[in-house]
Amino acid sequence: MTMISDLPEELVVEILSRVPLTSLSAARSTVKRWNALSKDRLVCKGEARQQFLGFMVMDMRVCSVRFDLLNAPSIRQIGKLDQFQISDVFHCNGLVLCVMDNYSRLVVWNPYLGQTKLIESGTAHFRSCYYSLGCDSCGSHKILRFFNDSVQGSGRRVLKYEIYDVNSSSNSWRVLHVTPDWYISSDHKRGVSLKGNTYWIAIDSRRNEEEDQLEEDQIVLYDFLLCFDFTKERFGPRLQLPFNDFFEVTSSLCCVREEQLALMFQHSGFYKMEIWMTTKIEPQEVSWSKFFAFDMTPYAGLNCALRHGSFFIDMEKKVAVLFDLTIFRDSTSPRRDIAYIIGEDGYYMEVDLGKSECDHCRPVACSYVPSLVQIEITSHGLACNIDADLKSFEHIVPCGIADKEERQTLCFSEEVIHEQLVSCLAKAFSYDDVVWKEDPSVILDTQDNE
Repeated sequence: MTMISDLPEELVVEILSRVPLTSLSAARSTVKRWNALSKDRLVCKGEARQQFLGFMVMDMRVCSVRFDLLNAPSIRQIGKLDQFQISDVFHCNGLVLCVMDNYSRLVVWNPYLGQTKLIESGTAHFRSCYYSLGCDSCGSHKILRFFNDSVQGSGRRVLKYEIYDVNSSSNSWRVLHVTPDWYISSDHKRGVSLKGNTYWIAIDSRRNEEEDQLEEDQIVLYDFLLCFDFTKERFGPRLQLPFNDFFEVTSSLCCVREEQLALMFQHSGFYKMEIWMTTKIEPQEVSWSKFFAFDMTPYAGLNCALRHGSFFIDMEKKVAVLFDLTIFRDSTSPRRDIAYIIGEDGYYMEVDLGKSECDHCRPVACSYVPSLVQIEITSHGLACNIDADLKSFEHIVPCGIADKEERQTLCFSEEVIHEQLVSCLAKAFSYDDVVWKEDPSVILDTQDNE
């Protein structure tokens, strides 16, 4: 009878690739050899190149996501963090930043190690706060926060920029002295982290001034890319975007393979969407290349938004997946969370993620690559065991492109790593379904458990 410790390495790798992100640490402790293979998986990061791994916020709840485009597209929502109402998530080099809905507290989380730190933000600026997560050249993670408040009746804006060292013993925010001549709109408040730095789409704050007030040789980029360098703790120069200011555009950024930025944008009044990729990206320099264009004319009458949503890219398939809400029609037609899948050859598909409980809350997503980065809990910091609250999860799997309306939903009452391994074994051997019951033919060897 085959013991779990005797499984061939190829099958173990297959099993580990299917274990939810939040259960990887438990899988590591099952067998010593699995721990080593799991660490190897972190080093090569091969799985991250084959499928989207990350976290989403839908209806103020965080879900982990695995979106595989190698075959039939699929989404798996795993573990809703009902303990918190979350408005946003960010990822940088193995850590995830969760922002509470009231912006009063933050959670820094390593899902792979199960380590968390609760941070009191000490602010009540609510939705005027912009957050980002980054790290310096030494690998030390930091949180940048800035907010934009209008002084009532004066037409004046008050700006404040602060930074927080995640593993610092001071547990306090430091003020940064920034005098910007640019503005980041609420549509673009979610920056994208790449190589430790964060990038935004910004707007020239003087865009409403008359052109004759500017010097002839002064270059003004109305819409541009802006980088915050977490090593130097300052914003860089304006970087060129692949579109100009002659048209109103809607646009969004994402990170690709921890190596490139992708930009999705659409000109107002034109049923054409373009996706561009950086060929070079540094805090002070960028170059772009068009990835593909998508003709939206056949879908102009559909109930789709495709505006400012979170998205990710499959480089090999030349496919983009955008998460957004359906267009608001009326109060009797509730909005739904949708994953829109578009391709270079005109391919289009919608994956319905369910009814949105919050009409103004777009689903947001961030990629994730597991990491062994440690989170230090200082005497002033607070630890909160998020993993202990992962007591329910569901798998939502579209059955294929031709019959996308049919979906299989499996709900389980509790998360047990051995049951997950049985499920992975079944899927590895191409079984379509899993029945949760004690199976005497499966022997779990936990003696080698360190």
